[in-house]
Amino acid sequence: MTPKDIKDWNELGCVGRSLLKIANTNGNPITRDKFWKKFGHELYNEKFNAAVGFLGLSIKTRTKDYALVSKEFNPDKPNVLVFSEIDLNPGNTNSFRHCSVLTRIDKTGFCLWIPAQDGTEAEKPFTEADWFAKQCSGLVLG
Repeated sequence: MTPKDIKDWNELGCVGRSLLKIANTNGNPITRDKFWKKFGHELYNEKFNAAVGFLGLSIKTRTKDYALVSKEFNPDKPNVLVFSEIDLNPGNTNSFRHCSVLTRIDKTGFCLWIPAQDGTEAEKPFTEADWFAKQCSGLVLG
């Protein structure tokens, strides 16, 4: 990957980075470079579906229902992408679409693995109320 490719991947590739995180965590050894070469950073519609299939995953359901996402979550094999419509930073209410990986969810709240635009990543906790405030939806993968 060129420096520009890496910059684009970090700044615009939250969906690809999150899919790659799930695949790697679940035993698929695909590298960032191989994934990039095949799909780039823009994963919309058919390209997204192709990437999901390429990684050996399938789409089970997409829902904003916190309880359903909690029921479908597998702590031993992370399988949920979380799409948020509002900036995930505490107190922020501005629109900012992002994709993260659900790492924990229960009645007390949830945690997300979040790929940052500077190329770093972090795991952050949220309350159940944040699920609604940040306009989250879960895409459960199988």
